[in-house]
Amino acid sequence: MAIGQRLIGLASLTMIPVHPVDFVEVAGEAGFDFVNLRLAAPHPRLPYPLMGNKAELEKVQRTLDQFSVQVLDVEVIRVDDHLDISSLHELFSVAKTLGAQYVIAMNLLADEALAIQRFGAVAAVARQYGLMVMVEPFIFSETRSLAAAERLAQASGGSVLIDTLHFVRMGEDLSALPERIVQTAPYVQISDGLMRSDIDLSREAFTKRLAPGQGHFPLAAFLRTLPSNTPISFEVPDNDRLHDIGPRRYAKELFTAVTRFLETND
Repeated sequence: MAIGQRLIGLASLTMIPVHPVDFVEVAGEAGFDFVNLRLAAPHPRLPYPLMGNKAELEKVQRTLDQFSVQVLDVEVIRVDDHLDISSLHELFSVAKTLGAQYVIAMNLLADEALAIQRFGAVAAVARQYGLMVMVEPFIFSETRSLAAAERLAQASGGSVLIDTLHFVRMGEDLSALPERIVQTAPYVQISDGLMRSDIDLSREAFTKRLAPGQGHFPLAAFLRTLPSNTPISFEVPDNDRLHDIGPRRYAKELFTAVTRFLETND
């Protein structure tokens, strides 16, 4: 359910233990307009149930249609020494079939010149399927600043993915990001967090984020800089809460929190 002109979505990391079919269903039931889907495993040794599984992909498509949910973006491309560019055709073909517009990529190459070359190659394949590469900078990658992410995005014809948690942890000021970045962002990812020195940053990033309004990030100020029609994907993993109340209740709880946040601040 769009808030004003703004579409709102749920990112897959929010419920990464949940099967994609169930994830799409609970997101749609809760009222989200779109989802982010993880088509590729976050780690090479972790299997994922969609790629190469025609039956599961068909179930996902039927569920998307049933609940009128779009797929905005897919993830995650690990740009490293082991990436086989030719292997991306299958993933990007599936992304196109599901209706995705963007693919998220993270840089794991310390050599920036090599990273620029590899991102360019990824983007060239992505364009064949109508996809734009979103460069996601964060402290656990080799791209740990907005400036570095911009260089990769410019070289590959892509865009920088603004994730509020990653930007805060990189030391960026959410309330004063360059207009050229904020005004042209295809979409953004939002979550909240605490400003304390004892935070386990890895646990926070992957399994313990806060819904907007529950933490200390200047999200209201950031929201005021965004165009009124920029889609927002909410990436709020909290595995403890998910385990305690289940995915359906957690999706509805998040939808209530994000609509309250947007109606108050947008």
